[in-house]
Amino acid sequence: MIPFPNIAPEIFTIHLFGQDFSLRWYALAYLVGLLAGWWIIVQLMKRPALWAAARRWRRARSRSF
Repeated sequence: MIPFPNIAPEIFTIHLFGQDFSLRWYALAYLVGLLAGWWIIVQLMKRPALWAAARRWRRARSRSF
């Protein structure tokens, strides 16, 4: 059987004003996931080919009135 590694849940801890603030591994995973998702959305928003159908639809709609 493979032994479970003894890894601490905190990456680092900062002591401020008598309080301990810790960055944990799962919190880092959430932050990386949110930043990666934000970056992907920004890259998709920059692609004009994704919005070509919307432009055609707006053009056709404006001609009908």
